[in-house]
Amino acid sequence: EGVLMKRVVRAALPLVPVLTVLLAVLSMAPAAHAAHPAVMGARAMGMGGAFTAVVDDASAVYWNPAAIGLRPLSVDASIASSGIAGLDALQKLMEEDMADLIEWEGGASASVGLLVAGNVGFIGAGYIVSGDVAVESKESTIEGYAQVRSDIAVGAAMDVQRSGPVGIRFGAVVRSITVQRAEVQDDKPPSGDPKAKERQASGYAVDAGVLIRATDMVTVGATARNLLGSLTWQGGAPAGQAAGVEFRAGVAVEPPFLGGVLAAEIASGGEIRYGVEKRFLFNGLALRAGQIHRDGKTLTTLGTGFALGPVAIDVAGITSDFKGFDVALEASLRF
Repeated sequence: EGVLMKRVVRAALPLVPVLTVLLAVLSMAPAAHAAHPAVMGARAMGMGGAFTAVVDDASAVYWNPAAIGLRPLSVDASIASSGIAGLDALQKLMEEDMADLIEWEGGASASVGLLVAGNVGFIGAGYIVSGDVAVESKESTIEGYAQVRSDIAVGAAMDVQRSGPVGIRFGAVVRSITVQRAEVQDDKPPSGDPKAKERQASGYAVDAGVLIRATDMVTVGATARNLLGSLTWQGGAPAGQAAGVEFRAGVAVEPPFLGGVLAAEIASGGEIRYGVEKRFLFNGLALRAGQIHRDGKTLTTLGTGFALGPVAIDVAGITSDFKGFDVALEASLRF
């Protein structure tokens, strides 16, 4: 496990400068509100997060374990952020005391997601980070929280039935989880340093997935996230942190006349996602669009991607009002 993770990180390092430069440019646009649902990866975000039946690279350790190994070798690195504030928040979430971050943020919100993954054959590994800061500073009070969650995932997949393009594939991922969280709800002290309550948690989770290739044009995918697992908080679990089983099922269709893919999926809780990817120039250029419906709200996503041989760069944005976007960038090597 340790050797595989080291190889994944080493292979992804050349992709980081590309992501950093592109994200800095895109982050000049106004940031969207941090409450947007996390969508890991720019290709997935561009398609409205309808990716359970579409994923075919190393990011399968997050999206659908059954897709691990569809490509014999791939490396993927992606970041999603609410602009420069999200990047600053990620650095501070990873390096500083959580209470210091709340004091630093003092009246703003930011979110960030990071995924670095790779696979060799039917075995994959990934490092997944999600962070949120939401602090409201009023005239005499300050309240909010900062949280970062880090998962190390290792998984595998195998075909259980296959006949030409038609087949069934199963996969599973085991994740080691660590969470750091700080909360503050207090009157502003004279010194200006709010008192934050810090919590930590650790545990594990098991995810399972299936891919059914019904025809050479239709793929059905389903996942069960947190199928097994445990998360233990020191000092008691915060409200709303219980991780129940999350089911998701989707379908992807590749009509010959489209030159791309149509995808849709539904999750437990009633969330609906759908999107389209249209490819041009011998798959060297892709345009994407999609929507997410959840909690009575509609989020719209747009994205594009460029590929040259095994190297692909993808960019996407997500918005609720077209006045501000969260942005995602992804770089990958796919063989």
